Amino acid sequence: MIDFLGIKILRALCKDGRMSYACLAEKIHLSQTPTIKRVRRLEEDGYITGYSAILNENKLGGGMNIFVWVTLANQKISTHADFQKLVSETPQIMECFLTTGESDYLLRVAVETPAEFEKLLSEKISSVVPISHTKSSFALRSVKREMIPPHLAVHEPSVRA
Repeated sequence: MIDFLGIKILRALCKDGRMSYACLAEKIHLSQTPTIKRVRRLEEDGYITGYSAILNENKLGGGMNIFVWVTLANQKISTHADFQKLVSETPQIMECFLTTGESDYLLRVAVETPAEFEKLLSEKISSVVPISHTKSSFALRSVKREMIPPHLAVHEPSVRA
């Protein structure tokens, strides 16, 4: 189980994963050596699975986001496996979720143009795996993109005097 200090470390690193140990130690009010030990323990225990940079997709030519609901033609394990393999091999598919409800999967696809999306959908996604149907929605703009999981985003308890 993670303690309150561990949660403070996770919050701080979600906001700035490049933060130095000295800065992190100052933020959580702990000396540097125990801070380093706590971060390493969070990594070893699987709370921290890696570090990455948040990139500006617009500047990199993939700023058009499309959400695609995919319904497979059948529920065979092999069909799901083939679809998941296709997803993992397609760089334009940024995120993929197995879902409940009317569709089997929800994808977030990043492309430069509608023509690139049409080609991806018709020549790659729909032609490789048996798909019953897809439904797509183009994102106009991002309103919120949160990096801190909701149960960690709660405010710290107030200190009573």
